[in-house]
Amino acid sequence: MESGFPSGNTSKHSNGEDWPVWKALAEPDPGLTVAPERLFADLLVIGESLAGLSAALHAARLGLDVVLLETAAPGAPALAIPDAFVHSPHWPERGHGELNLVQPDAPGELFAFLAREDIEAAPRRGGVIHAVSGQEQLAVTGEQVRRWRAAGANIRLLNDADIVFLTGAWGWTGGWLEEDGGTLDPVSLQAGLRHLCHQAGVRFHLLPVLSALESREGGLQASHAAGRIDAAFMLLADSRLSPALVPELAKSLVPARLDELASLPLSRELQGEILPFGHAAVDEIGAFHFLKGPGGHLMASALYRGRRARQQKTSLEQRLYAASPLLKTGDILYRRVSRLLATADGVPRLYQPRERFFALAGWEEAGAALSFRLGRRLAEAFAGTGNLDLPVDLLRPVSLWRRWRLPWFG
Repeated sequence: MESGFPSGNTSKHSNGEDWPVWKALAEPDPGLTVAPERLFADLLVIGESLAGLSAALHAARLGLDVVLLETAAPGAPALAIPDAFVHSPHWPERGHGELNLVQPDAPGELFAFLAREDIEAAPRRGGVIHAVSGQEQLAVTGEQVRRWRAAGANIRLLNDADIVFLTGAWGWTGGWLEEDGGTLDPVSLQAGLRHLCHQAGVRFHLLPVLSALESREGGLQASHAAGRIDAAFMLLADSRLSPALVPELAKSLVPARLDELASLPLSRELQGEILPFGHAAVDEIGAFHFLKGPGGHLMASALYRGRRARQQKTSLEQRLYAASPLLKTGDILYRRVSRLLATADGVPRLYQPRERFFALAGWEEAGAALSFRLGRRLAEAFAGTGNLDLPVDLLRPVSLWRRWRLPWFG
């Protein structure tokens, strides 16, 4: 089945077995059926990202008739290591403050939801370290920390020695520790959201090859080979599907490469040197995440955009070895490389290509807390119970020299 995904998603494992954290990502839901010839809904969600599932669940609980179209393999590769982070990301020099989803209480909202709904997603509120490089970035970070602390946030500023002590990694100037942040198992979170969606009456179908999208009186109509789908609102929750469905959106994005890896279980020595106190760490400017997963595996990811996505010499392993010199080449157990589309500046964005149609892009690094909150806010806007109160960006085609016409980009 064609899915509209950019091609080139690959994974490797040293012993040929599935690594448990990703095992569920390759198993399609046997209960999915192809969309019927005619389908009607109040809200059509396209793509099974965390934000899409959150929007579907909250909209259904607010009384909307919701249909979610998903690929044959839920989460592959829609879920990634950044989705394990429950934090309030911040890109200080990129004007990210206007995206008012980013508030210190975002992690608490998701952790409270997991407890209330009894979702077993291995939540761990061990704190998230936000690392920055350079004195200019550190100064901006200091101002952000002061503002958030005045608002009651449980965070503290870190210097370079603090970063080394808490992470065992070198090369950062400082940052801050988000005490209320943490991590979870994104696969279990996705499964829990899917279960709640089923209970709320969300209808799931396999994603057909959508060939056209047209505005109709009071809504939109999406056409496919076997029929059409009518909905009052539509949400494209996965930007990888945009080349076939919304070409003008695809031209506003840049090709990106997401590298992910997992190590062998760390030795006792390394356990005491790398993230010794159980924190997770992220460098939002450098698009770099790392944490210790179940069983003592070190998990890391890096996102490369535009020209850097083409330069295969840029290695996540090299970056990790530079940060943690005690690691050795043979310590890497698993690697996955995914091709996707991202915003040129790395800021998550909400687009509205036409009336009643919204599209998400750049949410690959935003983490579970922001994705969950975005879905809720969109659902409230669709149901008329709340104001969207989010900046909606205009589509601005990116010049070819920035997109680089890579093979996986149409």
